[in-house]
Amino acid sequence: MKASRMLVVLVAVTVIVALAGSSPVWAAGADTNAGTQVDNSVLLSFDAGQALGNTASSTASFKVDRRVLFTNTNATASTVDVFPGDVGNVIEFDVVNDTNGTVDMLITLTLTSAPGVPPSLLSLVIDSDLDNACTATDVAAGTLVGAYLDEVGEDEIRTICLVLDAAGASVQADTYGYTIDAQAALGGVAGTLGAALINANPDAWEATTVQSNFGDGAGYSDAQYDGLFSAHGVFYVVNVNLIMSKSISGVSNTAPWVGPDKAIPGSTVSYRVVVDNQGNGDADNVSVLDTLSPNIEIGTDVINIVSSGATATSTTDNLAPASDTILWTINTLGSGSSVNLTYDVVIP
Repeated sequence: MKASRMLVVLVAVTVIVALAGSSPVWAAGADTNAGTQVDNSVLLSFDAGQALGNTASSTASFKVDRRVLFTNTNATASTVDVFPGDVGNVIEFDVVNDTNGTVDMLITLTLTSAPGVPPSLLSLVIDSDLDNACTATDVAAGTLVGAYLDEVGEDEIRTICLVLDAAGASVQADTYGYTIDAQAALGGVAGTLGAALINANPDAWEATTVQSNFGDGAGYSDAQYDGLFSAHGVFYVVNVNLIMSKSISGVSNTAPWVGPDKAIPGSTVSYRVVVDNQGNGDADNVSVLDTLSPNIEIGTDVINIVSSGATATSTTDNLAPASDTILWTINTLGSGSSVNLTYDVVIP
């Protein structure tokens, strides 16, 4: 009987030692909510000969601590091109809560770089319909109320929209840089920003206290395990500067003449039209209309129409030869790109 009783007592001691350790087996699961109370009980009973033995029980309890883990990242490209005067330019940021419980997120916007001309309007907007996309409806809803995300649930993703209306006086290569910091705060009361969470990583474990243990990584400008996560976005002002030139590249005679070629009837004259994009932004739907001399008929006198990097189409107005034209269309002319249109005309 004594051996049996000794065995039971040893089991109870083993349970106590396990609870006092720092192993993650404390929690019933990896996502057990912070503040959950875990109770483990042990019952002792025994016989004492013909006498009725007494019974005893002991319960060891602890509260699950808060694992603070979240990210704040660009959901769109970290650099967005804007044209002077453009409105509603958006950079999206996704805040993902991997904490084992609901938290609030204090959001702070910091200007990191800007030219002399400020944007005409800048605002932070929450994704109000929670579809993780910044839509016109979200932008119209206005700025982020109180600059915090309220009651972000476990494993929930919240999207923040950084919206900029570029000033009309902005110039090419102006850069507007912004950092968004998300700071974890205590959740639990809707409509109220909770207190910033305190890192208890170096503190001793307390069985009856819910401690916050930081596991967040380093963001754009913050350190690891600091309860912050920062992300950066840049609005880059672009412009389109198209330069066009037209030149005669040569004349050739169709019959032998004495001396150099001349622009005489029957000769061929070569034209070259060049369009350069000297800006830092792309130009879309470019159209060049080349009106020909009334002495040239496009159907019979214009030959060898060739374009490089674009589409050249010729159109003829049958009402009057004088309105004969070559219409040259360019879907997209990228920054620093150049395209050429060449064609020959035969002098009637």
